[in-house]
Amino acid sequence: MLSGTLTLKDVAGTDHSFATINYDNGGATRVDTAASLAEPSVLKIQHTSSGSGNSKVDRHLIQRQDVVIDNASTYRVTTNVTITNPESFDASDIVVDQLRQIIDLLTSGTTPTVDDSLVSQLLRGES
Repeated sequence: MLSGTLTLKDVAGTDHSFATINYDNGGATRVDTAASLAEPSVLKIQHTSSGSGNSKVDRHLIQRQDVVIDNASTYRVTTNVTITNPESFDASDIVVDQLRQIIDLLTSGTTPTVDDSLVSQLLRGES
């Protein structure tokens, strides 16, 4: 189990503390302690299994969600990373390589910095 409070940096390098508000059999939900109740900033990590026999797989979801109120409208912005791997096979080395390659795709330079223009391209449906 990960620690109860996780500290994660935003693009400006500011630390955000995500404190656990709920644990269940499938994972945990954490909220940014600096966010307001009206505009929560949430981190969820969930784990599920499906299938049977050799086709049984484990799924691991990392989800970040922010609620933003702009004038009279409320918006939810969600980013998900899902890892699916066979339960009967140790795929950890492969997953580490895949995650590193995804991070490499989304970052620029030697310091992991999110490439805003690339994210914009992805959000426009470019691949």
